[in-house]
Amino acid sequence: MEHANILIVEDEAIVAEDLRMTVTDLGYTVVGRGSSADEAVAKTLKLKPDLILMDIVLKGDKTGIDASCKIKKRMDVPIIFLTAYSDIELIDKALAAKPHAYIVKPFQAKQLLASIEMALYKSRMERRLREAKEWIATTLDSIGDAVIATDTEGIIQFMNPVAETLTGWDEGDAVGKHFEDVFKAVQEETGSSIESPVTKVLKEGSVAKLTDSTILISRDGLELPIDDSSAPIRDHNGDITGVVLVFHDITERRQAESALRVSEQFNSSMLTNSPNPVLVTNPDSSIQYANPAFEELTGFSAAKLIGVKAPYPWWTREMRASMKQGVKTEMQSHEIPGGAVVVATGCKTSMAEEFFCKKNGERFWVEITSTPVTSNGMTQYHLSNWVDITERKAAEAKINKLNEELEHRVEQRTLELKCTHDQLEVTRGQFYQAQKMESLGILAGGIAHDFNNLLTVILGNLSLAKMIPDNRDKTLDILAESEKASLQAKKLTQQLLTFSKGGAPVKTPVPIKKIISDSAGFAMRGSNVRSEISIPNNLWHVEVDEGQINQVISNMVINATQAMPDGGTVQVQCENAVIETGTALPLDPGRYVQISIKDHGTGISEEHAHKIFDPFFTTKPKGSGLGLATAYTIVKRHNGHIGVESKVGSGTTFNIHLPACKNGASGDIIMEEKHEKQISVDNSSETQKILVMDDETDIRNLVGDVLTHFGHNVEFASDGAAAIKLYQSAVDSEKPFNVVIMDLTIPGGVGGKEAIKELLEIDPDVRAIVSSGYSNDPIMADFKSYGFKGVVAKPYEIRELVNTLNQVIAGD
Repeated sequence: MEHANILIVEDEAIVAEDLRMTVTDLGYTVVGRGSSADEAVAKTLKLKPDLILMDIVLKGDKTGIDASCKIKKRMDVPIIFLTAYSDIELIDKALAAKPHAYIVKPFQAKQLLASIEMALYKSRMERRLREAKEWIATTLDSIGDAVIATDTEGIIQFMNPVAETLTGWDEGDAVGKHFEDVFKAVQEETGSSIESPVTKVLKEGSVAKLTDSTILISRDGLELPIDDSSAPIRDHNGDITGVVLVFHDITERRQAESALRVSEQFNSSMLTNSPNPVLVTNPDSSIQYANPAFEELTGFSAAKLIGVKAPYPWWTREMRASMKQGVKTEMQSHEIPGGAVVVATGCKTSMAEEFFCKKNGERFWVEITSTPVTSNGMTQYHLSNWVDITERKAAEAKINKLNEELEHRVEQRTLELKCTHDQLEVTRGQFYQAQKMESLGILAGGIAHDFNNLLTVILGNLSLAKMIPDNRDKTLDILAESEKASLQAKKLTQQLLTFSKGGAPVKTPVPIKKIISDSAGFAMRGSNVRSEISIPNNLWHVEVDEGQINQVISNMVINATQAMPDGGTVQVQCENAVIETGTALPLDPGRYVQISIKDHGTGISEEHAHKIFDPFFTTKPKGSGLGLATAYTIVKRHNGHIGVESKVGSGTTFNIHLPACKNGASGDIIMEEKHEKQISVDNSSETQKILVMDDETDIRNLVGDVLTHFGHNVEFASDGAAAIKLYQSAVDSEKPFNVVIMDLTIPGGVGGKEAIKELLEIDPDVRAIVSSGYSNDPIMADFKSYGFKGVVAKPYEIRELVNTLNQVIAGD
């Protein structure tokens, strides 16, 4: 934590004093306090604080937002807004003033500390970034050559003044445009467009140069010959992040070349008077003529050079050493250390840049244009025109060095920005986790409230049943109420597991009609909203987890009800839908059931529409932001889709698509078949030998009593290891168990998931039923893949347990 001087602007004296004490306790210095917007501006200019804690609502007709705007025009001071109001309009106005943080009262000291540290850090980073950008811009503006920088898409990000002059484009107009829209270059001979140097660098990943015959066409149509060097810009990982192009006008150089071509037509007297060094050599490399300018440049006597062959006296030691490897009677292309190249003799004019040594030992660069003079198809001599480019090469070296330094600084800055981004991501993650924990607290409170109500019903009815033991009918009614409350508690537990762990759905074919009717009626109970449900008789069935889809419909109807605080009608409409290939919906082609839930409430604003399914996002003062997020998660796990259509002031429609059953069943067919296949809870089954494995003694006793009541023989194991031993012993004694019922999870011991593997090795035909209170475990949804023959989720009714047992015994 860094030391900082803080100015407090708060019109409530008690609040201001409390804030001062909190800030001081956190280790900062309070340099002053103000209570109005004008006072805030005046004290900021006078005290120059590092940070301002500003209440939005202040004394007088000006707000903290007004003060913030005035301060930001004159000083760069980070501001944190404090307010007890949280309405959307106020937040929008505050955010428009671009504060560094926004805190709603009341708040904790650690929240204030985090906001202050983040604001100070952000302000410091912004200041450094501005300084770095200014430094880089100043450096590039000072370079004598034109510089253009692009990103990896070829979009111009920077252009210095020299580039503006040569291209005819202002930087403001060029930035954001594609490089090829600004940099128009053609081949001088053909007038055809050349390959973009930016594209070439991005494709090859190396430095590239334009050809010597490149013409730049400026924005106003002016044609300029140019020379350039294009290089990739790389980040700290070596990845290309853009391209920098450095080029310059070579009009003067081209004019010199033109003059040289004209001078070839002059006689020797004209060559003698030429201001440029001229050298004439014979085909055997011997010197025929050197003009005074050549003598002046090299320091060697022109008269004494006549007849001298290669190696020439102006060659460097490196060139001479290279020549000793094999002297050639006719000059040919010959690379030597240091990059110097002996000009090739041939039938065409050639140009090269050479590094030579004067008579006094001084080294220099020359650009040599060599032209063969022929007669009757035979080369008579070579006319070479020299241009001293020592200064230009020095300038190019400086530019290359600046380019390297610039690339290095860009890499460093990129690394710094990445570190800053990573730190911001960590802070954002911590803030998100804090929001999540707060929302989970709200959810836990609601669950505890509902559970307490249900437990009150269960315990009260059980106590009442004990008080009137002689009245069987009354006792049965009381126990029925307790059973109903227990089933509601079961659903509540499944809903909690679905959200907390993302429970995999246990799918069965069901008609959606009853789920919608029951869920909608329950969700609107006690409200001033009524429902209109429209479901056709031929509606396809869906293969879903009934409990989870019940939760989806409940959440959606509750959301629609809350959107109409003054009452109204929630319209629920279902229809069959066939999704074809190429539809806008993110669904696989096939048959679906579409459920539309429409309200006539306030609607959803455009800025919030894309956030409504985000966990913990809510516009309701006491909302947890979990209802729509949970619904979205469940529908997604069912391979369905949920979308929204809304208009502010006209209401909202949520459209849910769930995959239909492949067999095309509709109406009540599936429900009737389901009831026909159910086995009654009676003792008609033959006596079976059953092994029950569970770590809870009460559950073992309960299951044992139930199965014994139906005439079965039961043995028990407290964990998977004991169950394996008992099963192996029964197989060895040729008195095997007919069925094994195993708990999925045994804390500190072997559970059903591990035990079933051993049992399958002992008996591949083992008939095992998995049971667990963790209905979200993937084994519960796909039990057959793990070797189980049946599944029963805790808590369960006796009918569920016995029906599942009888189905496994029957081999269904």
